[in-house]
Amino acid sequence: MASNSYSARVEKPVNMPSLLYYYENLHWFHLTAHIVIPAVPILCCPFVSLSLNTALLGFVLYWIGSVSLTTGYHRLWTHRSYDACVALRVFLAIIGAAQLQRSILWWARHHRAHHWYLDTDKDPYDSRKGFFFTHMGWLIGHTPKEWGVVRISDLKEDPVVVWQHRYYEIIAPLCCFGLPTMIAHYGWNDWQGGLVYAGFFRVLLNQQVTYLVNSLNHSKWAGAQPYSDKNSAVNNLFTGIFASGEGYHNFHHTFPADFRNGVQWYEFDISNYLIRIWCQLGLAKNPVMVSKFEIERARQRQRRENRVDGAAENVEADHQPLSQLPRMQWAEFLRQANTGRCLVCIDGVIHDISGFMGEHPGGRDLLHEVLANDGTAAFYNGFHAHSAHARRILATMRIATLEGAQVSNWM
Repeated sequence: MASNSYSARVEKPVNMPSLLYYYENLHWFHLTAHIVIPAVPILCCPFVSLSLNTALLGFVLYWIGSVSLTTGYHRLWTHRSYDACVALRVFLAIIGAAQLQRSILWWARHHRAHHWYLDTDKDPYDSRKGFFFTHMGWLIGHTPKEWGVVRISDLKEDPVVVWQHRYYEIIAPLCCFGLPTMIAHYGWNDWQGGLVYAGFFRVLLNQQVTYLVNSLNHSKWAGAQPYSDKNSAVNNLFTGIFASGEGYHNFHHTFPADFRNGVQWYEFDISNYLIRIWCQLGLAKNPVMVSKFEIERARQRQRRENRVDGAAENVEADHQPLSQLPRMQWAEFLRQANTGRCLVCIDGVIHDISGFMGEHPGGRDLLHEVLANDGTAAFYNGFHAHSAHARRILATMRIATLEGAQVSNWM
């Protein structure tokens, strides 16, 4: 049985990416794409005029593309923050592909690793390696073999995700460049402007704003940390507005399953509003929402973090005391766990995580690895540092204490 107390992860020295690193791990396609996409509008600007109609088209396509990533790639498929009907999933998959950020499977793979291994060597865009690396250096110096392991089997079971991944190379260029070119051509005879401004320039802006969520929103000088300062994520108004609500990143990393990022009345989160509308229309359902009580608790806890005594917070204040839970022998725990019940033992306490299997940010297959076993080390000392909110969620699932184990009231 692992120790009852939390043991901090051992921090290794950060290997800052050098020119040699980028040379050895250079991804030619990513490098070429990040040269060509900005080069086209820069070179064509003197020769192609921008009409008002084309500017409006680019503006509309920018926001449609932005919310397709935030509500689709990010909140729907990566975090499973809500469920969507087939028609909505197809729409988000097609428009999402047009943002040239690769397929849903690839995007969710690296973003789940980012959450699970945040600010460690296994984080695809580890904030400790500098602003440029987190912004786009991780794409140019591409090392997916070094990313932490996550599970995406749930995505591989979604036929829309599989379809988009299979035909991504066809869908992406047609929707990214072909669609605005045709609209501008048949609408007001301006195919050149449609291609240059509503195509190349629009996708350039969309990509760079998305990258800012990885870089700017993980720079502690760039924003506030009202919910937790245990990681690098901060809230930033600029990305909150232009990345369709993704800029309220400190909230997101504290409550990653919540379908909202902006929860205060003054935080503009268009993705939050759209998901609410889709739920009202019957296009979406089951939005995951953290209670106001839990949000305020996190804010208050953060305000108390710098107390001199540094005392840990007692989860017994809101949950059934451990002394009142029934005792269960290890043999009975194994019997129930091996007959279909999703049980895990953590810190001498047995938890039934059946209802949480599909909500885990790192993917349900990670939980399968600790079922019918002692998951104490994985929960406390793994690469992912579980927040106080995560420990409170875990406390709601406990059903018994292990016979013969010494358990603690502090988590």
